[in-house]
Amino acid sequence: SDLNLINQKFVKISNRQASFDTMSTDEKLAEIANLIEYLLKKNGKFIKPDYSRICFNYISDDMVTNYRKKMHCFRHATDEAITERKSFSEEQKTFFVDYGLTIVKVIDYLLK
Repeated sequence: SDLNLINQKFVKISNRQASFDTMSTDEKLAEIANLIEYLLKKNGKFIKPDYSRICFNYISDDMVTNYRKKMHCFRHATDEAITERKSFSEEQKTFFVDYGLTIVKVIDYLLK
């Protein structure tokens, strides 16, 4: 299934070779951001898939860029990043996980 393949990609890029399901919410957000970057970065530049092919205008390059910027704090351990992380509620983090997984699925599909 698509989710199984995506989980394999998470294991591939995870610092500790972890399955997505076993990660904490904060770790999931960091790994989603890492995976989006891994999928979109080719030769040091970010490619721009045609999201409108399957998402209408619900996901765009700008939205993906904004999502990556918002999730940046989960990828770093600076005091500032940790403070920013704490500003999100669990419900917001859960939303960001679900939304991020949708973005990953879309990118994965568009790059096939």
